[in-house]
Amino acid sequence: MPGISEPDIGQPLDVPYIYRLVSVVNDIASQVNDSATRLSKVKTSNGVVNTRTSNLIVFASNFIVQQQSVVDQGQVETIDVSFGDAAFSYPPIVVASPVSTDENPVSKDVLVTVNSVSNSGATISVRFNSSGSVDVSLNVMAVGVSSSV
Repeated sequence: MPGISEPDIGQPLDVPYIYRLVSVVNDIASQVNDSATRLSKVKTSNGVVNTRTSNLIVFASNFIVQQQSVVDQGQVETIDVSFGDAAFSYPPIVVASPVSTDENPVSKDVLVTVNSVSNSGATISVRFNSSGSVDVSLNVMAVGVSSSV
């Protein structure tokens, strides 16, 4: 264990050594206990849910919207996001941010809207405000209460 030297074979255990062992074990126990009992408040369609922070799950992924494509001004692409194995008890908080993967200004001129969210997925729209060549993807993150709670 870090911070505690191992006794030599045959060395008698004295009170200071035992005290250090007990102190370290107590410190570890309090840290584990604190992390297991920390609560988070999650606002859901059913009101506020108090749950252990360890019961929250995070889904994060990147989705290609248009790759080396030409788009028209006002064109809208809809992305259906499935959370896959990340099963939520309630619709999670979903955040989507565009990623311009080229230097073209058209790729930076987009509007992202989260249209709908369910326990198993989300629908997200990307509107292109300019015409031209684009290379755009979406970073999507969902945080919510696990259905295994």
